[in-house]
Amino acid sequence: MKIAIPDTNGNVSPRFETCNRIKIFESDTDAANYKEKTIEVSDLSPFEKARLLRKEGVDSLICLGIENWIYHYLTGFNIRVVFGVSGKTTEIAEDFLKGKIHRVINCNYSVPVIMKRRGRWHHGHCKRGRYRGRW
Repeated sequence: MKIAIPDTNGNVSPRFETCNRIKIFESDTDAANYKEKTIEVSDLSPFEKARLLRKEGVDSLICLGIENWIYHYLTGFNIRVVFGVSGKTTEIAEDFLKGKIHRVINCNYSVPVIMKRRGRWHHGHCKRGRYRGRW
């Protein structure tokens, strides 16, 4: 199994699209024995990062936040996307390989998302905005 985690100074990057490095962890059977590989991606677009993950044979992407369009682009490559996860990249990778992180969020929007409607900014789909999800 290969998992990818966008990295910023040893922590999960806040956004997949803006990360400078991606760490790829590979494990065959045992979660304690894994190979770690770091790829510098600061000059790549989000689509090129997604294609790189497909080329590397990544099965799952773990990130804190991701945009809707890149989420669907990655799932089109059969890459499982788990987002809303924060912490140290090595600890997250070990927990995922041990099966402690398994929640997959399937939705049609990214977290967090801020949308503009009728000239006013509000938080979309999170019940804090003026329109509270009414479209």
